[in-house]
Amino acid sequence: MVELNPIFVDLLTDPAKLRGYGGIADLPGVRLIVDDGRSWFARTQEKFDLLQMSMIDTFASTGAGAFALSENGLYTVEAWRIFLSALAPNGMFTVSRWHSPAAETELGRVLSLAITALFSLGVDNPRDHIFLAGTDSLATIIISRDAFSWAGLKLLTDAADRYEYHILASPDLPPSVGIFQDLLSAKDTEGLNARAADYLLDVSAPTDSRPFFFNMLRIARPADVADVVWHLHRTHSFYESAVSLLVGNLMAAGTLLMIILLSAVSVLVAVVLPAHPAVYKADSRLVAWGTGYFLLIGLGFMFVEIALIQRMSIFMGHPTYGLSIVLFSIILSTGLGSLLSERTPPASPTLLVLWLLGLGAYLLALSHWLPNVMLSRFEASETLVRALATIAVIASAGLLMGFGFPTGIRLAMAVDPRLTPWLWGVNGAAGVLGSGLAVACSIAFSTDVTIGVGAVCYITLALVALPLLRRRQPQLEAELGGPDLGR
Repeated sequence: MVELNPIFVDLLTDPAKLRGYGGIADLPGVRLIVDDGRSWFARTQEKFDLLQMSMIDTFASTGAGAFALSENGLYTVEAWRIFLSALAPNGMFTVSRWHSPAAETELGRVLSLAITALFSLGVDNPRDHIFLAGTDSLATIIISRDAFSWAGLKLLTDAADRYEYHILASPDLPPSVGIFQDLLSAKDTEGLNARAADYLLDVSAPTDSRPFFFNMLRIARPADVADVVWHLHRTHSFYESAVSLLVGNLMAAGTLLMIILLSAVSVLVAVVLPAHPAVYKADSRLVAWGTGYFLLIGLGFMFVEIALIQRMSIFMGHPTYGLSIVLFSIILSTGLGSLLSERTPPASPTLLVLWLLGLGAYLLALSHWLPNVMLSRFEASETLVRALATIAVIASAGLLMGFGFPTGIRLAMAVDPRLTPWLWGVNGAAGVLGSGLAVACSIAFSTDVTIGVGAVCYITLALVALPLLRRRQPQLEAELGGPDLGR
């Protein structure tokens, strides 16, 4: 048994605690391992006849939409590829989830996840590998590494009858629910995604770049969210167990929206308005260029930071690791970048453009090479190695992002130092608002898109940075380290 929380393992193995009561640690052949399940199975060379993942979540994660919990990393296509690859040729992977005949969408998402994982492993007809059965409150999907044999299906059918489970999907029977039949009829991943997109709720397979399995609201399609709210209100089932997941999703999405709105009001009152008098003292064009510059670096930085925290939490196997390591890496590397900007500032149009294009290109390329490098080389590594890999990835971007703020302040102060309070305020406001917007972007689209938005912010920065550079005062050359040879 692989358990992430060491407290549970301690309770079950310590004779002075629950070892004698539970008895699990004394069963023949049972090992209790403290580790992230996904990381452990990526490392192990063992092959298993049966892997069981039953109800791996908490009510808290379901109710909150699970925007950043460790369970997210277990319900992605990449994770299920790892689990299925750890099976023996005739091995099976089982996953149990809450189920209600009145709300089949979560189970539909489990089915999409299984189908996509099988497609990614080269399986031509995933339906031959999937058996799904459930009661009015619980359902279990059984995924076979090889296609089910007639004898194997007979055993599963007999077991379902014995325990009074309804067979919802089987290779030898038509699916009992329309959504299951629709999804299982897909011939490839593209067809499956097209079918999943037709539903009001999100039943597409979660991936590492969009790992929010428990959130089924399509917040990128507000009309669909409104339809969900109207349906729940019309059916008077807002607090029934069948729709508790949707209620939690709505509450989480509403909370996120409220945070963004309150952040906007707070920065307006506490940051923007107090700093606003500085605007009247400066040239209007300088105000426009300076505001655009610090707005873009504030938004760009937060979009990159939030997306990397979400992405690396999956890679590290625990949100705490992702948060602490990513924050440490970004703070340290951007600090070093700011320090380095004192010695090697982008003091000419050529250097300025090269800096911004280099940073933007690195961030845009990140979503393409990061999954392959991380999954193929480091996912099976120990925690320390994965932490070092995370630091290496982030440090390159952090060093370049660290140039942004001090460079902008120097450019603006060289033209008119009276505008400095306003620019500080704009940057702070953009950072506060950007954090909530970045979370919403990742949920609605993906962390790859969120990083891409950050990259576009830095590339667009050239449009406002170059005018600032051209309007500098003569003393800027001395402040930045001598005459500008690139002008």
